[in-house]
Amino acid sequence: MKRKLLSGLVFVTVMAGTMTFQNCGTYQPNDTGDFLSLQSCVGSLCLISPDSIQLLIQNPAEVVLRKSAPAETEVDIGGFCDSGGYDITEVRWALVDTRGGGSAIVQVGGGGTCSPLGRFQFKVPYPAAFVAVPEGIELQVALYGKDGNQLVINPRGLHSGKVRLSMQ
Repeated sequence: MKRKLLSGLVFVTVMAGTMTFQNCGTYQPNDTGDFLSLQSCVGSLCLISPDSIQLLIQNPAEVVLRKSAPAETEVDIGGFCDSGGYDITEVRWALVDTRGGGSAIVQVGGGGTCSPLGRFQFKVPYPAAFVAVPEGIELQVALYGKDGNQLVINPRGLHSGKVRLSMQ
């Protein structure tokens, strides 16, 4: 009995060692967007086009920050991007106070670039004056292509996104 068990174990081990793993399943895009649809480059051909500049924020539609000690003082934001074929890109952000139906810009800044892998990520400082504000602050993010000294955007608005911020 031990001999049959041992020979069976040897057989399984030998067969497992000679088999090559192949992933034959099909790829299913996630619910938040398929990155492949954001690529403006196919092979070695890259088209430079404002229509291809795109930004897709992967954070939830609302980010809840902790105001109890230790209070969160920054928002980590990131997602996918398509440079539209522009060699130089710039990601900019603005904190906007939307309370009472307004849209007063509170703070602005730059957050980096669209990486060659089609990703962006940066941290936005949250103003101490708004720690007591439970809701009504919006983080707006936009990707720009740079053509010399000119900033280029997607004419259909696909270059930007926004996230609501709230404190708890």
